[in-house]
Amino acid sequence: MPAYQYTIKPIYPEILSSFETISHPDRLLKTHLDHCNQLSETLLENKQFSGSFFTFEQLNYWRKVLAYLHDMGKATNYFQYKIGTVALEKKELPDELYQSVESFIHDHGNALVKEIRENDKLANHARFGALFAYDLLKEEELLVRFIMSNIILAHHGNLPDFNADGEGRSKFLLDESGLAAFEKQIVHFRWESFNQIAGALNQPLSANAQKELTELFTKQSKLNRLIDKPLSQQKDAKLFLLQHLLFSLVLSADKGDMMLDLSATSTKYLANYLFEIDLVQNFKQSLFKDSIVKDIDIERESAFRDIAHNIVLHAQAHFFSITLPTGLGKTFAAYHAAILLQNSIHQSTGKVSRIIYCLPFTSVIDQNAAIFEKIALLGNVPDGYVAKHHYLANYPDAWDKYELTDSEAEYLTEGWEHPFIITTFVQLLETIFSDRNRVLRKFHNMAGSIIILDEVQNIPAKYHRAVDFIFSEMAEYLNVKFIFVTATQPYLVNTKPVLELTDPTQVKTRYYFENRNRINLDLSWLKKYSFKEQEFDVWYQHIKEFIEAHPDSSVLIITNTIKWSQQLYEKLKCDFGQRKRFYLSGSIVPYDRAPRIAEIQTSLRNNEAPLLVSTQVVEAGVDIDFDYVWRDFAPLDSINQSAGRCNRNGIKQTGSVIVFNSGKAKQVYDTVLTDITKGIFMKMGDVVPEKAFYEMNQEYFREISNRISDKSDISSELIKHIKKMEVRTLASKFQLIPYRPDEVNIFMPINDEAAQIWQKYTATFAIEERFERKKAMKKIQPMLTKFITKIAKSQYNVSGDIKPLYYEPNWELYYDREMGVMKNNPESKTVFI
Repeated sequence: MPAYQYTIKPIYPEILSSFETISHPDRLLKTHLDHCNQLSETLLENKQFSGSFFTFEQLNYWRKVLAYLHDMGKATNYFQYKIGTVALEKKELPDELYQSVESFIHDHGNALVKEIRENDKLANHARFGALFAYDLLKEEELLVRFIMSNIILAHHGNLPDFNADGEGRSKFLLDESGLAAFEKQIVHFRWESFNQIAGALNQPLSANAQKELTELFTKQSKLNRLIDKPLSQQKDAKLFLLQHLLFSLVLSADKGDMMLDLSATSTKYLANYLFEIDLVQNFKQSLFKDSIVKDIDIERESAFRDIAHNIVLHAQAHFFSITLPTGLGKTFAAYHAAILLQNSIHQSTGKVSRIIYCLPFTSVIDQNAAIFEKIALLGNVPDGYVAKHHYLANYPDAWDKYELTDSEAEYLTEGWEHPFIITTFVQLLETIFSDRNRVLRKFHNMAGSIIILDEVQNIPAKYHRAVDFIFSEMAEYLNVKFIFVTATQPYLVNTKPVLELTDPTQVKTRYYFENRNRINLDLSWLKKYSFKEQEFDVWYQHIKEFIEAHPDSSVLIITNTIKWSQQLYEKLKCDFGQRKRFYLSGSIVPYDRAPRIAEIQTSLRNNEAPLLVSTQVVEAGVDIDFDYVWRDFAPLDSINQSAGRCNRNGIKQTGSVIVFNSGKAKQVYDTVLTDITKGIFMKMGDVVPEKAFYEMNQEYFREISNRISDKSDISSELIKHIKKMEVRTLASKFQLIPYRPDEVNIFMPINDEAAQIWQKYTATFAIEERFERKKAMKKIQPMLTKFITKIAKSQYNVSGDIKPLYYEPNWELYYDREMGVMKNNPESKTVFI
């Protein structure tokens, strides 16, 4: 399929006397603002919005105003002195322009710098443009005018709470020094030059607006009256989304002019790409062409076709779900559904939607991305059209046949400009709920996109109503389509209908679950002890006897804490020295963890009946299949994840997931979730067959909705902050992954490779140029992370301010390569729960 191209016209700056105003040390203000206008126009024209949002003509006009006025204040003589001194030092301007700037500073520099020293606001440029944007938009809704001003004020920083600063002062207020600066900037503004630069606006600007602007923006009470009442009446997120969208566009344009080669004549930057309808189907046929067809394969293909049929039939909907048991091909089905939906949208609108695939953990992204990269390769999708985006991922270094520079690669990936993005829940949700400049830059690419959330049950229940609200608003106004994928579908979106793609009536959905007989959930141990905590020694005797009774079966044991897992593994080493056995936990550095998982997979394929002791780390993206699973008591959705590691392909006799209770669940999980799970288990028999899982999970999430989601105070607060555009407060209250101040990151130099990586890392500190240093650190980060683990602050004996990373030369005092961070080393003062 053809790629849809950015059409950036080359701009070759002419050195004219009226155009000697510069924006950066290496370019004219006209060049910069024209590029911002053209790039933001291209970014916007590839988007599709709902009819209930603002018209395209309105959005296009507003983004043009922002493109030209966000740096309007740079056309004052004060800013020209400030930037001119930097330009003379860097010597990046053409000779003629360099001489002009040099002459200006020579003639006027002394007088200007004296005034700037007396009032440093004179050289600031954002507020000047913010005030004139408000004046220019006289015909627009009042809050829209203030949103435009707010965006310009914040474009070099983060979005603030709208209007008030927390102490009742308006963010828009001109204080005494601000007013004095504004009045002098008016006198020292290059009006004729700027009106030529911003001629595309067809609205000449002049000093005549000064009186009206100062009368309003110096009156605290008047500003509050104009803003607070209409803001308090907002019932939806329409204006919040508008501000996020336009802020994102101006940031993308502003940074794009600095990071992309927009004067190039080659069409190398692509707006989007329409994937072939049969891309996934062709890959499946190639992958499985020589495989023996099993019963589960027939059902997998049936589900695949049902999902494909229903998404085309109901392409006008905004919310879809794919609810299938583990092992029935959810990932392939989701890829295929998204591509079919993309093609359906293109057929009806002519627009090409971006596909954004979100997963809960970085640990599963590489595995998922590798699958789609193989699909894309077989389908001849050009290089670079599929990108991973998370804090450890490297940027794709090619775009079709074009090799990207480092700045181009960073711009495209951090801005989600690739046609297919594979990312995390954190990147998605903490962008929507964010105030941060760098994070919000990609927001505009959510408009008109198809967003897939895989394992959606991992979004904490306390945020469900807030996520429901903002997703519904994004569907309503930004025309976003959502696909929720899981074996245990939560009640995430309740305000809008969610269409189940396996079967909108859910009759066949039930069939896919109720026709399963791969595993049983064994609750007999829990009930034998009346759900009470089991002492380690008593429980170990049971597990020992079980393993002895099943010498030819593979057994996975998942505990809630490292202490129990390490105690158990030490015991098994003594009692089952001849059995293949392995240990996994999150405290094992990734360098040691990845090859161990490969060893486990090989042992299982070779039918060596291995024993694996693990913490919850095994639940996320580890492709293993055991005969029996013992699972420490946990919320039902976690137990479901564990069950997915037992007889997943259904080719063995019925497997068992046996639940026990170490009493440690309360140290790891929300007690409300474990209480709900206990209540459901108490109503079940000792053994729950897989065919009963669907209804059991439905009841679990109904209870979560009733007891947590619907009554969540934090969701209520977040929704209130969205409506009032209190963006900074909103961001401070939303945290998908809780911050752990009690933990520190430790680099373990366990071999020569690690030592060399640490040397490369420390060498980056000596790089003086900020961008080069940042680039070098970004490249080394994935390698560095292979050797990093977390240790409790108390056991590492840290005091004072916490550093981002510690190097431990005596790593063997803390870390064992078989079992990770050691639990009870008296020298290391290690303490584990």
